Amino acid sequence: MRRATGPADLVDTDQWRTGEVNVASGWRVKVTSYVIENGTRTEVDRSVLILGAVSSSLSR
Repeated sequence: MRRATGPADLVDTDQWRTGEVNVASGWRVKVTSYVIENGTRTEVDRSVLILGAVSSSLSR
């Protein structure tokens, strides 16, 4: 888990970031599911969760 430090951490598109100042806050959590069988780790799935996020784009 890490704190979101910019708009790109929340949304992968630039379409809404048209202002001179673009900020974001929230938490980005990467979840990796895996299975261990006979001592071998096999990745099953990866997900990204965005929690408590807010973003803003302002023009002066």
